[in-house]
Amino acid sequence: MSMRSEWQAAKAKAKTFNNGAEVKMAEKADLGKLLDAYEAAQKAYEKAQSGEMNATWAKAAEALLKAAEEANTAAVTYQQGLPRVTANDQAKHYLDSYLVMHVMAPIGKTRSDGTRLKPLIVKAKTKK
Repeated sequence: MSMRSEWQAAKAKAKTFNNGAEVKMAEKADLGKLLDAYEAAQKAYEKAQSGEMNATWAKAAEALLKAAEEANTAAVTYQQGLPRVTANDQAKHYLDSYLVMHVMAPIGKTRSDGTRLKPLIVKAKTKK
């Protein structure tokens, strides 16, 4: 199941906690689309990783880090907007927990890897 599908399922579950009323986020950050982009970049990076660290790998690594940053920004926007959402506390708590554990945690690992990867990306770009 993709991260986007899991996010949609989490919103549906929050709806059940909210007495059947949809939980509408305070800001529009289009997290689902960004999660798709993140997963696509992750697959491209894994494919490029099977070869040597060259310009192709560096491009895939940069795309992954960019997608992770954008998806994380959207997740943080949603999380910080939860207090302004018209929903009960149980639905808000569920979405907050979901965003932290299932979206921000895996993306945070990728972002942390970025610190390690940045010097390798610079080095790989110089290879032909």
